[in-house]
Amino acid sequence: MGNSVNNETAAHPLSNTESELFNYQAMLLRLGALAGEPGSYTVSASAKPLFQALHRVLAGGEVRVEVVEPGIDAMYERLEHEFENFMRIFNASLEQDQPLLFLP
Repeated sequence: MGNSVNNETAAHPLSNTESELFNYQAMLLRLGALAGEPGSYTVSASAKPLFQALHRVLAGGEVRVEVVEPGIDAMYERLEHEFENFMRIFNASLEQDQPLLFLP
């Protein structure tokens, strides 16, 4: 959606695990989950209601999500696969006591 991803892997080589996580993040950016330019990204208007709904759930609320247009099935399946992969890698990093994300 017009967003470009600044890939500095030549200057900072990534491990396979980091690369897989970077690819998922880059995919979300490329598909429009974020809007803006590097350093000033915001959640896109189309994704913001989903984050707001998540925040309501985390605050103890209940929400409903309605899919109005299912989009491209192959892309949906790829995103689902990438998210499952992200969670697998994240959990494995915790099991090895080397979390990839900061946890309090």
